[in-house]
Amino acid sequence: SNELPEDDRANRLVDSPHVGKWINRVPFYWSGGYGQGIRKSANSEVKDLMFEFFSYVNSPITSVDDIVMPSWLDDWRYSQLASYERNYQKGGWNYDSWNEHQRVMKYALSNDVNSALTLQLPGVLMYTRDVMLDQFQKYVSGESDMETVKEETIKGWNEATLVYGKINQLDSYRATLGLNELSTYQKCTLHRQEMDA
Repeated sequence: SNELPEDDRANRLVDSPHVGKWINRVPFYWSGGYGQGIRKSANSEVKDLMFEFFSYVNSPITSVDDIVMPSWLDDWRYSQLASYERNYQKGGWNYDSWNEHQRVMKYALSNDVNSALTLQLPGVLMYTRDVMLDQFQKYVSGESDMETVKEETIKGWNEATLVYGKINQLDSYRATLGLNELSTYQKCTLHRQEMDA
């Protein structure tokens, strides 16, 4: 903290014994990522046009500005992290912020981490946005107490599961984790009621 200007509010913070150490070693990708796709049924001109568009948007020269200017996007390419002067300085980053950011991102993008993803299943927005967000807002505004929030969330999540089907969601979720589908026997053992439906 002795490197900070005298009027910087961070001077009031107590020095942490964790400075320079990794505290949480599991990168968490909150969005699960975004995908781009081209319909198989599209005519060949549309497929070519969309492929060219995706190539342009994701090219290093185009995509650098998407992440260095004020944005909610994180880096998804090592070349975006490669140069402070070329990429980040023009976006208003100071060197120390860039250096810390690129170290964390290179770690998070490496093959050596056991990254955590959000729940990847059909209807995830129904669970999070439609059910949980509504209950969270009611709790924060004082309209609901914690017990009501829990009951209503459980009720809403059970309804969402009925809409999409627990077995279908189980199969989809296992696929996103790279796991094999459970056998019919395993599904019957674990989820007899849904398998009999």
